[in-house]
Amino acid sequence: MDNNFISYQCLLNTMEDIYPVFPLPDNKQFKICIDFIKSESFALPVIEFCEYVHVHKINWLKCSWEYDLMPLEYDTTILPHYIFSTYFLRYYFPTCLNLTIKYFFGDYYKYEIGNIDSFVKYTIDAVVENYKNLNESEKNLLGRILKLMENNSFYDYKDECIKLKNKIMNN
Repeated sequence: MDNNFISYQCLLNTMEDIYPVFPLPDNKQFKICIDFIKSESFALPVIEFCEYVHVHKINWLKCSWEYDLMPLEYDTTILPHYIFSTYFLRYYFPTCLNLTIKYFFGDYYKYEIGNIDSFVKYTIDAVVENYKNLNESEKNLLGRILKLMENNSFYDYKDECIKLKNKIMNN
C-alpha cells in the first residue's frame, strides 16, 4: 500500500475534523437512547456499552477495543448494527470507523483480540445500510477507507469491498 497516499494519522485527523470529540452526548440523549433500544431483543450488549461510556464519560476518540469494548460482559460486536439508531449512539460511529481503520492497518493482526473481525464486518454492513444518511465529508472519508480495505495486506474483505464500492458508486 502507498503509505504516502493514506496514513492512519491522516485518516484520524480527517475524522476529528468531521466528528467533534466534545461535547459528549448528554443525560437526556442517553435516556432517549436507552428507552429506544431497551425493547430490542438483542440490545443488551448495546445498552451495556451505552451505560459504560456514559458513566465513564468516554469520548469516541478514546474508546478502544481492548480497554472499553472487549472487557464488557456482553459481546459488543453487534454495536455497529445499532450505531445509527439514536443520536447518542451516532456519536460513537467514529469509534467504529476508527477501530475498522486500525484493523485494516493491521493493529490487531498478530494478536487474538476478541472478535474484532465481526465488529468490523458489522461496521461495514451498517455503513452500507445507512450510506444515504451520511454527509459528503463522511462519504469522502469512506472512499478513503475503502481504498485502505482494498489495499491492505492483512485481511481479505473482497465481498465487503464490493458492497461498499457499489454503494459509493450508485449514490
